[in-house]
Amino acid sequence: MDTAAETKNSFNYVFGVINLVAVFCIVWLLWYIFMNPNTIMKLYTPMYGFSLVVGFLAAIVLLNNVAGAYPFPETATETMGPATRGLLMTGSAFLLMLFLVYIFFWGFIGKFGIAYFSPQSIIASGGMGAEIFNARENASTAIVYYFTAFLWIAIFWSTGFGKWPWQNTSRGVIAWSRLFAVIFFSGIIYTVLFHPHI
Repeated sequence: MDTAAETKNSFNYVFGVINLVAVFCIVWLLWYIFMNPNTIMKLYTPMYGFSLVVGFLAAIVLLNNVAGAYPFPETATETMGPATRGLLMTGSAFLLMLFLVYIFFWGFIGKFGIAYFSPQSIIASGGMGAEIFNARENASTAIVYYFTAFLWIAIFWSTGFGKWPWQNTSRGVIAWSRLFAVIFFSGIIYTVLFHPHI
């Protein structure tokens, strides 16, 4: 079965251009609302907003590639429909991003472990960068670096290994096992490649 030939024959260039224009308009509107330094949210500082975007991308990869949409049922697309499932997964990824950045990194790791993951811990420790703008930038840079290592390992594992070596177990075991394996190797990659630059 030649899927490349089927895709080429069924591709509609008009819809592709319409999709490109629609995605461009949505991205531009979201940038204008959230990242533009002259509008309401002003998240572009520049690393703070970027860390939230990378955290959102990492949450999407975590839910889809690492966890395999667990704990959502495998038949979610058929039972809910693709639009409802897409909204549910996007909302879940957004909430997961908020949890990872604000609670896990800022509130837990930065507070009780590595201080440079939390702006409040950087300010409390004093020294260079102990001002809210610089502290938030430094903490956001560290978070971006960690998520970069996470994305490398998560996509590498998903593409190269798939469900191996847990292919004969339940979805829950696969999801949690891959999560811990990816976090372990991401920690090593982060420690070797990124930690010396923070």
